[in-house]
Amino acid sequence: MVAVTGVSLRAAMLAQNIPPDAPRCLRRILVPSGEDWRKNPDIAVRAHAASTMLQSSAVTLEFTGLPTADSQTRLRDLARSAGGNPELLVFHPFLDDPSLAALYHDCDLVVVPSRSEGFSIPVIEAMAQSTPVLASNCPAHAELLADQHDRFDADEPADLLHRLKDLATNPSLLIAMTARAAPIWPRFTQEQVNARAWDAIATLINPPISLPSPAISRNHRPRIAFLSPMPPTQSGCADFSARTLHSLAKRADISVFTNTPNPILPQQTRFAGTPGRYAHVSRQFDAVIDVVGNSHFHQAEFDLLCSQGAACIAHDARMLDFYVHRLGFERACAQASIEAGRAVLPEEVERWLLHPGELPVLFLGEIAAASRPLFVHSAITARLITQLYHSTPIVLPFPPYRDFTDAELSEPARARVRSTLGLDPDDLIIASFGAISPDRAPGELIWAVEMLRNWGLPARLALIGQANPGIGAMIDQLAAEAGISVTLIADRDNQSLYRDWLIACDVAVQLRTYGLGGLSGALIDCIGAGVPSIANASLAEAIKAPSYVATIPDALSAPLLAEAIASVLEQSGHRPRPLAARRADLATRNFDVYCQDLLNGLGLA
Repeated sequence: MVAVTGVSLRAAMLAQNIPPDAPRCLRRILVPSGEDWRKNPDIAVRAHAASTMLQSSAVTLEFTGLPTADSQTRLRDLARSAGGNPELLVFHPFLDDPSLAALYHDCDLVVVPSRSEGFSIPVIEAMAQSTPVLASNCPAHAELLADQHDRFDADEPADLLHRLKDLATNPSLLIAMTARAAPIWPRFTQEQVNARAWDAIATLINPPISLPSPAISRNHRPRIAFLSPMPPTQSGCADFSARTLHSLAKRADISVFTNTPNPILPQQTRFAGTPGRYAHVSRQFDAVIDVVGNSHFHQAEFDLLCSQGAACIAHDARMLDFYVHRLGFERACAQASIEAGRAVLPEEVERWLLHPGELPVLFLGEIAAASRPLFVHSAITARLITQLYHSTPIVLPFPPYRDFTDAELSEPARARVRSTLGLDPDDLIIASFGAISPDRAPGELIWAVEMLRNWGLPARLALIGQANPGIGAMIDQLAAEAGISVTLIADRDNQSLYRDWLIACDVAVQLRTYGLGGLSGALIDCIGAGVPSIANASLAEAIKAPSYVATIPDALSAPLLAEAIASVLEQSGHRPRPLAARRADLATRNFDVYCQDLLNGLGLA
């Protein structure tokens, strides 16, 4: 067995990094070298000497690893004979690790011209200091630097000269190089290299099963490791995972790995500990599923997925917030630059946070690359992933995870709930469910209800979901301007109250100001409760909404929304819920179907 671990960075090389978007100008070029002929410092001297721009700008060419006077004199003579200024050559023959790290940090470009390397430590050392790296085309460098713009022919000074001219005249290229390198060097920390070594040892001790479908071959139930937040964590993903496992446990033996303290697990599943590499390398399991979402609750699952690879259920159509708020702006800019194929600046990322509809990428590149397979909940998201990352996900339609009986949704039962909530029997209750935020268009909804009241309809608006103080104040101000009252229920923990409003309302409105294939758990709740609903077109398409969800254009406006609500009220207001259409939809949109499709995708059906 051969295992590739890479070489770990020494601790001194992990100094504080400069941001990848920091302005750069080519003033100092560093060439890590040595007395061995394979280090090939001559090509750097020839290219540097032949560049009129570098010479006239007094760009220094600096070397490490050349301690002898003979070596230094030979390179200065070579520079003079090639038309360059030998005084621009600077030598650093003996450096300790802190001094070497500082030199990497202070130089504007590191050129590694080796003809061959086993593993090129200078490349990752420079990357760790956020310094751009330009290296030769030898196999060790090609493995680290996949982008051909970061490499040159070790036997062609003209090729290196051309690359140096481009970098000197276009400093933004240096930023792009740094961004491409940002996710590379962290793979070579001591922790990551040690993990790969131990994984290889674990595989030797506990070799993988060679059969293509172990559970089927054994004629036993599949054994699945499931890594996810679980209740009581306040997360929709945690609730969804619990409902998934309730059905999946009918078909498979489930070991749950979670960081949730005192997790509440479905019956017939077992708590196996906190997420770790064991689940991914153990021969005990036929499949490993990492559940990943756009929140801090998924850090462990994300890290393990990217480092180990596994099946993945991706709950969100974009991971921007996770990258920014959990991994940091530097990592977010680096990932965006990789996915966009250009240098992305922090101000662009800040704008995307406010206007997610402008996102040119989904921040799903690392997840798509590591997932085997990747499961998503929207065909729109699947198409975008295929276009952006050349990966083909499996689409699992999202089922409701709140159950209602026909009896609960009958007219007498609804009347009793409305009475309990203190609602006037004649009021037409327009409700919107889920967290309240600007990208869910609360302003358009408030003004639409104002129009309905002006048309003589007794419309009353209820917003059932969390709202931070700033959003709550905005809602109050808009409602006052519109001259209507808004019922705001922000009690997230009161699931009974949430269900009561799903039963009591006449029409639900669920909107998104952006597309990208993002889902709405609240719209799924409305579908499960048979609520006549309105959604914008891309949201309805992503969910494959049934007939009792009316659609409006994605270009949202209060008049169009008011007309749509009025139309739905005319057809269904205070009338029985569409229970037959609801039953037909839930026959295919449920967790039993979801889990069967999940097992099919894993090859374990």
